[in-house]
Amino acid sequence: MQDEAATLATHLAAAVPRMLAPPTIGLARIRGAKTIAFSGMPAADLNMLFVGEAADAPRFLEEGMALARERGLPILVLLFEPVATALQPMVSAAGLAHAGQVPLMQLAEPALPDARAGCDIERVGTGASIAVAARLQAEAFGLPCDAMERLLAASLATADAPEVFLGLREGVPMSTVTATRHDDTIGIWSMATPPAFQRKGVGQALLTHLIADFRAAGVRRFFLIASAAGKPLYERIGFRTQGWCEAWVSERLANEDESNPA
Repeated sequence: MQDEAATLATHLAAAVPRMLAPPTIGLARIRGAKTIAFSGMPAADLNMLFVGEAADAPRFLEEGMALARERGLPILVLLFEPVATALQPMVSAAGLAHAGQVPLMQLAEPALPDARAGCDIERVGTGASIAVAARLQAEAFGLPCDAMERLLAASLATADAPEVFLGLREGVPMSTVTATRHDDTIGIWSMATPPAFQRKGVGQALLTHLIADFRAAGVRRFFLIASAAGKPLYERIGFRTQGWCEAWVSERLANEDESNPA
């Protein structure tokens, strides 16, 4: 399990910049199982620093926090189990608040079968569907809708774009999910169902259908990082925890000159 978790951490580090830091608007740096992915937008969830291995971890963490300070950005820091304890004093001293643990999960066999539950599935690709997916994400996660639409449009315009899907019932978009592919591995991201549409089976139908389609295309591994609210859904489908990340968040990392005025 330890080797598999390390593999998933490397895939995670490669995937996050594809969504959060498209070249036209963002800043990305990837080194092994470590990544900096800053959209530059005013929401901590859209500026992520992930450290998933011990190699050069303190230096990479300081580099990422320095970049956030320079830009005055809010930031989410995820520290994977192997490095979380050692790096905790650094993030705490920088003024970040501990936001709990988030599991890194992988789909186990057998998975819940494809069950659309009366839903239609559409792939996002046009301006109108991008706006719909961005609105669902914004409502589900409490993020600025205009920022989500700009970020989603920029990420989908790249050569290595993620794939985004909508789940609809009777023509009404109710849920959206994003997938990144790395050879035979799929990362599941931004599983978003606003409160008004939850507990209707649409999110589960969307995700199980997506998994079935990718499996038919040769994918053998699926992974995700889960919120507390989403974890029960993923467990029902067949995901199991492979490791944990400690989450730290700051609304803004101030420059040293600002925090220590003359």
